[in-house]
Amino acid sequence: MRVSLIIWLVAAMLLQQQQLPVTAAATAVEQEQIEPKIVGGTSISITQAPYQVSVRLTSRDRKSYGSGHICGGVVISQRLVATAAHCVYNNDKKQYRRAGEFMLVMGNAYLLRKNENTLQYYVQELIVHPNYNQVSLVNDIALMFFNGYIPWEAPTVKALNLNDRSLPAGTNCAVTGWGVVFSGATISSPTLQLGRVPLVSYEQCFIGYGNLPRSQVCAGFMKGGVDACQGDSGGPLQCENQLVGIVSYGEGCAKRNYPGVYTNVSFYHDWIVQMNSTLNYTIYKNSAKSFGASSVWSLLLSVVALLVLANCFYAQVVNNMATKLFVLLAALALMLATATTAADSRRRDLDSTQIRPRFNLDPGRIINGTYATQEATRHQVSLRRKLNDGYFFGTGHFCGGSLIRPNAVLTAAHCFMDQYFNNGTFIDKDTVIVVMGTLDRFEQANTLTFEVEQLIMQLEVFNKTTYDKDIALLILNGSVPMNHPTIRPIALNALTVPAETVCQVTGWGVTEEGYVSDVLMTVDVPMISNEECINDSDLGALIRPGMVCAGYMEQGERDACNGDSGGPLVCHSQLAGIVSWGIGCAQPNLPGVYTEVSYYYDWILEQLGEEHHHSGDGDGDDDGSGSGDGDDDGSGSGDGDDDDGVAMVSVTSLSILVPALLALSRL
Repeated sequence: MRVSLIIWLVAAMLLQQQQLPVTAAATAVEQEQIEPKIVGGTSISITQAPYQVSVRLTSRDRKSYGSGHICGGVVISQRLVATAAHCVYNNDKKQYRRAGEFMLVMGNAYLLRKNENTLQYYVQELIVHPNYNQVSLVNDIALMFFNGYIPWEAPTVKALNLNDRSLPAGTNCAVTGWGVVFSGATISSPTLQLGRVPLVSYEQCFIGYGNLPRSQVCAGFMKGGVDACQGDSGGPLQCENQLVGIVSYGEGCAKRNYPGVYTNVSFYHDWIVQMNSTLNYTIYKNSAKSFGASSVWSLLLSVVALLVLANCFYAQVVNNMATKLFVLLAALALMLATATTAADSRRRDLDSTQIRPRFNLDPGRIINGTYATQEATRHQVSLRRKLNDGYFFGTGHFCGGSLIRPNAVLTAAHCFMDQYFNNGTFIDKDTVIVVMGTLDRFEQANTLTFEVEQLIMQLEVFNKTTYDKDIALLILNGSVPMNHPTIRPIALNALTVPAETVCQVTGWGVTEEGYVSDVLMTVDVPMISNEECINDSDLGALIRPGMVCAGYMEQGERDACNGDSGGPLVCHSQLAGIVSWGIGCAQPNLPGVYTEVSYYYDWILEQLGEEHHHSGDGDGDDDGSGSGDGDDDGSGSGDGDDDDGVAMVSVTSLSILVPALLALSRL
């Protein structure tokens, strides 16, 4: 009887130990008034803001995944996240929260569910600006040093570079977060949102807020409409692919004459760098406060066993029940304190070769490319989500493609894979538009926009394991006019391209700085024979018929990446490949893999209703060079703008036919 009573008391204490943080956290969050989400924004994929972080209270999130979200954050190095100081201040207790109360979730656009790219860390050390003012929100910045490091190969998490200069008013920026989607709402958005806002001058910001210190900056529309709001606090304001601001506060959400107010990162640049230099990137310390379910039961069982032994002992020594209970509970408290101390002090060394504590060397992705020219990329198109692009031109981009006929585009099948269900099924073609004619995806001049009238593929369900048959033909609901100044179809390559041929890849994908490029990028990559790619690279048997490799085997260096999918690989002014897949980006012995256009050449012509006669029909460029689908003798001509425009499909017929026969022998 005495043992059962003690066990009941112990269980009650343990339950109280687990529930108290939830109640306290919930009360604190409800009372915090300034938790400035994106009003007037659109849903985006995590690849459009791979630096975005969800800052959560561990105790609440363990109860229901996603419910712990209180603020946003931004990845600024391999182990460091920046957020707002007011996010870590407990207004109810008038003190800062402990580092161990927080967890950081990144790599996923969905707030309430995980996927294979989700990364989760506990906060090891919390650094709040020493001069933060809880009333005026001046110096509203804090750094979170977490207990692990972001792997090089993480496909959806990249650091955002720090801005260190003043930017002019009107600079186009993006604010992201999971906050409420309209003013007065109480429920956070389940998907990551993006709002496009311009920087606002201090003179204009004065209208609503009076004089602001230079440690703060305003962004938004003076007429209202787009803004950050509750739940977005601590999140990033990204301008020109740099972290310019941290969401701090605002008067309401998206109200006229009240743009959002952000912590000015350039003002704190030196402080951030200085604080970062004091951190030991090679030491891991688990400072998480909460216990997991398995840990709780293990502790409970061990405590019960100890109490049984202790009860038997004290029954012979202490006759007073109250004294006996006091001694046992004191022993229990000591055990819990010891367990918590042990959890807080667990340390181990991290592999320092995998860590880059500096801000400007974090991995990212086209990799090491240069800005593309209009003349060389008139065939490039942007596949966009119609809904997103309808809110703000350019934000809907998710894949590339190539115009191969005035009314036909070639792209990758996986671009149409439904990312929500992630089971290989495809999205409705009516949700996609095709935009072409511009290098800057946010610039609408000279562009044409089409809907997809017909989506043609070789499969009904996409194989995410093999990426086999990764090709899609789009028939548009209109045709590009002849002699359009910035748009022109590209000719198809009909035969295998020899190894070491230098080709060009273009796209708006993630660059080495870790952000999606606003301007079309290009990179030169050499072709790799299938034999070398299978036998000498780390891809091996993953290379299947209809795939071709390109890139730098030993050093990596240059490659296509996220956001470039479906885009063109151009060799000798002809479309030779479609960006398909890769392991990481620009990694040694892991070249990029492309869908081989020549392998599907007959199928493409069949779907277009054309005869297979290899006649050239490409158009020439201003420098006199032209492209065309080659004649049967291996050469083709295009109509160059200069009189001597001629395009050769290959060096010699023999140099093409031999690799082609070798490729066929492996089928």
